[in-house]
Amino acid sequence: QPLTMAADDGEVLDPLDTDGISQALQGHGFCVIRQLFPTATVERARAHLEAAVERHLSSAVAAGAIDRMPAELPLEERIAAAYAHAPENAPTSWVSAIRTAPAFHHHLFRDAALCSVVKRLTGREPCVAARYNCRCKLKAAAGAAHGLTALLCAGVWVRTVEPTRSGHYMPRLVRGLAGSLATLAPKSASDDPEAASSRDGRSELALCAALFAWFAVLPVVSPFPMATVPAILGKRMSRAYSAWTWLAACVCYVLKDAAERGRSSASTFATLRKGLAAGSLAHLLVVALKLVGVDGGGLLLPGRGLWTFYANFVAVPFTAGASVAMHALAAFATTCSEVGEEK
Repeated sequence: QPLTMAADDGEVLDPLDTDGISQALQGHGFCVIRQLFPTATVERARAHLEAAVERHLSSAVAAGAIDRMPAELPLEERIAAAYAHAPENAPTSWVSAIRTAPAFHHHLFRDAALCSVVKRLTGREPCVAARYNCRCKLKAAAGAAHGLTALLCAGVWVRTVEPTRSGHYMPRLVRGLAGSLATLAPKSASDDPEAASSRDGRSELALCAALFAWFAVLPVVSPFPMATVPAILGKRMSRAYSAWTWLAACVCYVLKDAAERGRSSASTFATLRKGLAAGSLAHLLVVALKLVGVDGGGLLLPGRGLWTFYANFVAVPFTAGASVAMHALAAFATTCSEVGEEK
């Protein structure tokens, strides 16, 4: 019969003793149910894991990470022997190697005995995903969103501008980009805080355009942890976020140009100001919540969540601080600048 043991004190519980299992989980954080799965199911899953270990060790030897691939050793001892000289380099998880394996998802996680235990503990029917491929769906959805947005923007741009005399749009794009970079500095800027050219926010918006452009390029050309700034979305999404940072840079430049021409009050630029303000303030709110410690602890709330979940962010405090200052400046420029009547 299956035996349920609380590993801390060796207490043996009946697998049908729901209260005992629940108390063991609450008291020790885990419990071990032995002989719950059929032998054939366990052997099938172990064979798949051994194959994954074999592939990993072969790749490590080929890459020079380890000197040799220990043979004729049990699964657990092979990893220990292979990385005996550098245990800090040993893999700590096999999720990426087995996450799509039918041996795990169609046998272990759907086993009737396991589902019965879960049902007794929770009082609900277990709901098991057909296949763990949400990351693949996320990549496809993110790629489709970026691609469709790019097509929409390109289509709107082509319909609203005229091509050059040669009949092509690329020269216009190159000349416009080069001209924007050359005229990034605000026109008629003043160091007098009371001057009209200071109150309309053109200087702040020009600086924001330069900073957003810099932070759009930074994640693409920098290694982690630097590449997580300013998005703070982890390694999978931080570089893709650069497209939206570049969009913010373009919005800042457009608003700076509108301020110089006295057209900040026009409906198009008013909408852009509101959008940039909302995005910047929302970013600052999220960063503030992370620093406070809503994700398991931080500067104010107890716990190590900030340093655990956002280790890349706290590893580059200067760059992270510059990003926060950039969003704060964008929020100030779009909410505190004077918008006069359109000329």
